[in-house]
Amino acid sequence: MGRLHVETVHGSDAVREALLGSVYDWESWHRLLHAAVPPEGAYFIPNDAFDWSRDDGARFVPAGEPLVMGPLGWHPNDELFVPLQRS
Repeated sequence: MGRLHVETVHGSDAVREALLGSVYDWESWHRLLHAAVPPEGAYFIPNDAFDWSRDDGARFVPAGEPLVMGPLGWHPNDELFVPLQRS
């Protein structure tokens, strides 16, 4: 179908260095993005909701503990993706 290109990364220099410029085949992301209904075009994948051990692409998990516990907290293994389309 196409390829996904990492064009923007929000975060530290380390996360930008790890992910910026990565290119993925659509099939490697289809099972993840297709399964979720994106609110406002963003996909949130909470900690342990997806088996990343089967993923071949680059990934960055920051060191540290969850910022806040509970449903409104943020865990280092949480993922947030905002796919952008262009011609």
